[in-house]
Amino acid sequence: MVFLNATDLADYLVKKGRPFRDAHTVVGQAVLFAEKHQKALEDLTIEELKQFDQIIDEDVYHYLNIQESIHKGIKKEML
Repeated sequence: MVFLNATDLADYLVKKGRPFRDAHTVVGQAVLFAEKHQKALEDLTIEELKQFDQIIDEDVYHYLNIQESIHKGIKKEML
């Protein structure tokens, strides 16, 4: 599985006030969990995501939306 939106999850956490090093750890844990359960990040429930950081809320799904993600930053150059 490809996790193109993992950096977007990190950006989300940083915008919510987490230091990047902590956001990086949270994203790594979420990706490992998603891989283990054969899910994409955007398919994880809010409860599953909150187990990695309680700051995560429903608005995270905007950041995890693949269509939004591929049009941001360096990813848009990959199209």
